[in-house]
Amino acid sequence: MPSETAHSTPPSYIAKLAELEFQAHREQSKELAQKLIETHSLSESAATHCARDILRFKESHGEKPTFGQVETMVQISRELEKKYNAS
Repeated sequence: MPSETAHSTPPSYIAKLAELEFQAHREQSKELAQKLIETHSLSESAATHCARDILRFKESHGEKPTFGQVETMVQISRELEKKYNAS
């Protein structure tokens, strides 16, 4: 039976890698959100949420979403913004 202490703390480089990935994601998210604002006339909030969804899709599936999938994400972001701003 392996020792539990051997698996209780991750190696220190993992935290550094996670931080670097987080920073890169943040930068990509800002750039993509700005592009969505310009091309789809989204608000900053809706564009930010949509950009995060697009990046999450890319990370999960290993490829960029299709044009149709992006259009659907844009529409969902618009509808969610309307719904929560109307409340």
